Amino acid sequence: MNVKKSEWERNPLKWYRNALFKTRTEEGVKTSQLEFLIHVYDEGSFGKDLMYGTGSQFSCSNSFVKEGFYGLLKSGHVFVFEERNHFIRKKRVYRISYTGKLIVEKFYKRLKKQID
Repeated sequence: MNVKKSEWERNPLKWYRNALFKTRTEEGVKTSQLEFLIHVYDEGSFGKDLMYGTGSQFSCSNSFVKEGFYGLLKSGHVFVFEERNHFIRKKRVYRISYTGKLIVEKFYKRLKKQID
C-alpha cells in the first residue's frame, strides 16, 4: 500500500502499527521487544538503568525486564558488552547485536516502503 507524501507528512505514524506487526511476526519477537530494540538502536552501550527507576528513558514493566529483555539476550539480539565488576562497583553494560540491528532496519525499511 503506497501513500502520497503529503498524506505521510500530515500523519506519519499512521502506518507504524502495520510495519510493527509485520516485522514482529516475521522475526518472531514480541511487540515490547521490538519497541525496545528500536529504542536502543542508536545507543552505543546501555545498562539496565535505562529501564529502571523514575528517570528511566524506556519505561517498561518488571515482567518485560524478566522475560522480554532476557529473551532478547538469549536469542542474541542483545549481548553483554562488559561484564560486571564487583570490586569497582561497575554495572554490566549491554549492546544491540548485528541481528538486532537488522530487525530494526527491516522495520524502518518496511515503514518507509509504505510512503514510497
